[in-house]
Amino acid sequence: DGGRFSHDVECSRVVGNNGRVYPEYFGLAGSTSQMMQHCVHPRFSVTLFGGKADTVGHVIPQQCSFMAPSSMWMSTSIVLLITVFSMQILRMVVHWCRRDDFFCKRRAPREERTENEEEQTEYVGYVTIKPQEPELCGDHQIELSSKRFRCNDEAGWWLWTHISTQMNILENQVRTEAAATRAFRARRGHLKHHGRAPSNDNFESEESDDSPDALATAMRVVHRRTMEGFASWCVYVAQSRWTTFRHGMNAEELRAYAKAVEENQERPLPRLFVEALLLRSMESLGEQILQCPERIAYLMFHVLQEAAMSAMPDEAREEGVLVTFAHLCEPAQLAFSIDLDKLQDGLAQMNANSNPYVRKRTPEGKWELGLNFDDINESG
Repeated sequence: DGGRFSHDVECSRVVGNNGRVYPEYFGLAGSTSQMMQHCVHPRFSVTLFGGKADTVGHVIPQQCSFMAPSSMWMSTSIVLLITVFSMQILRMVVHWCRRDDFFCKRRAPREERTENEEEQTEYVGYVTIKPQEPELCGDHQIELSSKRFRCNDEAGWWLWTHISTQMNILENQVRTEAAATRAFRARRGHLKHHGRAPSNDNFESEESDDSPDALATAMRVVHRRTMEGFASWCVYVAQSRWTTFRHGMNAEELRAYAKAVEENQERPLPRLFVEALLLRSMESLGEQILQCPERIAYLMFHVLQEAAMSAMPDEAREEGVLVTFAHLCEPAQLAFSIDLDKLQDGLAQMNANSNPYVRKRTPEGKWELGLNFDDINESG
């Protein structure tokens, strides 16, 4: 008598302690999830004519149970999380206590400092550039200065967080380019060996995969790619007939820096690496100033010029000797200084008023038009 809408009570059997299984259940069981429960029940609960399949005294059964994880493993996980969190907090507190200057405790808090001290105090941090590849290491330094820092350690930490990330990315790009260069040379050697090299292929001497020249070639390629925007800006500004447009920059110096990017075969590899890293770091530190490439190129030129001038003798600097292409090829250890206040100049004004057609009162009490990225970019 058992079927889709009724139970065959006579043919049913007991499973376990009190579970009863009917023949029509085989292949017709359904399972659903309700919140935190899993439920098992017969698949059909509606008759052919729309009525309920259960009859008086024979309600379609449904078994539900909460699917909870093991209490032992839950307790173990919570204990491990609390232990790791406590160890990290303890490690951080011990590190801070050992370094009294980490919070710049030697100086008074910002609220207690006078206005004159806040305006005059400028703190500087520096990082020595030491990539993993020995051929790219020249012990150059990059400095970061600003009046917004509380001490030199804070400036150094801020610079290190950006430099370390950008240096890792740049060095991986150079390694990838070197691997591609070796693969291209191997392909050309294979084609030449089988006499299938193209007639217009200027094949040089076949070199091994471990040749350091592959890394040098890769570094020069990455340097040109990274600095091509800066080189284009130098050529564009140098071609201007108006001296005021160049903001006092010498056209010959601009052409020398453009040539140093386009013809970098004879330049030292560490200097190429630090220049590319310098531009990447300025873009990272500048934050939204990244939208103003001409402004970054303008500041980049002055940073490079100041570093090159610092390597000259005192007599040459006093005589006003210009930076030439030969100066840019010297393997001297240089220090590149980034002024964070100049690099982010304009962002505070833009945050206060970004509408260039509406005047608003500035904190100094002046009524000025708003500032946008186009205005900041034009200052380069």
